[in-house]
Amino acid sequence: MKFGDFKDIIVNNSEVVLDSILDDGLLKDIPIINNLVDLYNVKTTISDKIFYKKVVSFYESFSDVNRDSFAQWNTWVNENLDAAEKIASTLVLHIDSQSDLVKCKIVGHLFKKLVEEKISLRDFEAYLYVTSMCSVRDIRKHCVDGGDQSSSTEASLAQRLQFVGFYSFTPESLSQSEKLEYEITDRGCDFINMMADFHW
Repeated sequence: MKFGDFKDIIVNNSEVVLDSILDDGLLKDIPIINNLVDLYNVKTTISDKIFYKKVVSFYESFSDVNRDSFAQWNTWVNENLDAAEKIASTLVLHIDSQSDLVKCKIVGHLFKKLVEEKISLRDFEAYLYVTSMCSVRDIRKHCVDGGDQSSSTEASLAQRLQFVGFYSFTPESLSQSEKLEYEITDRGCDFINMMADFHW
């Protein structure tokens, strides 16, 4: 299905429903949001209502996107339909797979940063993975508390977020067997900075 077909189906079937939920005309101008809803054929089932809530949570974080950046993004979308459809599919999968609406808000925040060119597509994809793999509690602690510098052999935030590249062992701890020490990585710091204006 072509990108334009997504938009046509959405306009015909669900624009009124979502506009009444979001009460913002910007929705009509977001092809990716239109794609998200269209892929689920807008029905009145419970799963669709849950999906609507996820899209609304996504949109809460995305709605204040810089309008100039958004216009440039739409120009890019129209010139790169295959890449745009891939991003739309990725968004659908990540939004729909979340069990926590806060994670959907985080996905919206990440997408806004991508559109505003504050993060690269590569970082966007990596941060989507982080959002899917980590708990909201851990992500919030990492971002709000500025990370975890604890030294412990017990399960800690640093241990849990090590596998997504936000923490690493300190060189000293690799030579000591009695305790593990972690340090925050550049990627972990970049994520904190990128989430600084996120509304928890």
